[in-house]
Amino acid sequence: MKNKKIIALFLSLVMLFSISSPMTAQAAVKLSKTSVSIVVGKTYKLKVKGTKKKVKWSTSNKKVATVKAGKITAKKEGKATITAKVGKKKYKCKVTVKPKPISVKNISATYYKATNSQAIVAILKNNNPRAVSVHLSVVFYDAKGNIIDTYGDSNYCFEKGRTCVLHINAPTNGYSTYKSKLSVDETYYAKKTYVKNIKITKHNINESGSSVLVENENIGSKELDTIRASIVFYDAEGKVVDFDYTYFTAKKPGEYKVDSFYVPYDKNSDNYERIKFSTYKIFVDHAYIY
Repeated sequence: MKNKKIIALFLSLVMLFSISSPMTAQAAVKLSKTSVSIVVGKTYKLKVKGTKKKVKWSTSNKKVATVKAGKITAKKEGKATITAKVGKKKYKCKVTVKPKPISVKNISATYYKATNSQAIVAILKNNNPRAVSVHLSVVFYDAKGNIIDTYGDSNYCFEKGRTCVLHINAPTNGYSTYKSKLSVDETYYAKKTYVKNIKITKHNINESGSSVLVENENIGSKELDTIRASIVFYDAEGKVVDFDYTYFTAKKPGEYKVDSFYVPYDKNSDNYERIKFSTYKIFVDHAYIY
């Protein structure tokens, strides 16, 4: 009698297990994540838990994120939904792709001490994934190490892949040494920068040698608020002699203008002669809409 009760209890447990186990297994199937944030260029491995069945993966937006065997690859900033299909059931994960973080390390900078004015001229290239706001701060010291003064220059809409010039005038009474610090931040003008729309068609030194004349044209369809350009003068050895900057005036679409850069006076000349230089290079630092 006792054995019959044990057998009956055993059979009841077996029946209960056989009925409930498929439902329990199905309820346990889930994704390792239902939402995830990934930086552009990075990957994330998504897994389906609770099943050994074949999983079919898909994405709602291949331009933003792709998926293969659960491995998500972030392509560009935006949002996408990754779906894992197991049998007839679908499991979804929301993916947010964030832009790569900006860094001052992604700004290549070459510093020059102008031989004529002792000004600090920095030629920068923006290797960040988007436009940034960049600021240069320079502290000047005397021979004893005392601070004389500090000056700064900025480009608040420094475009991706572009080159610009920042320049710091030296203290009037000169200096012994200097320290420079470059910082980078997000810019409000990331989608309002149009350096590519400014075309320099011709440039040359005027007859008196006092300025460099520049023909420039706005070849875009946008009316711009500000266009800053710089010129750097070099000697035959490639050393920076001096610099100047100006604001181009071809702001309206299709507008054609002639603007000019000032050729600095020679600091060592008693007759206010212009500096002697071998070559010069013109940079369009920024062109943007507020």
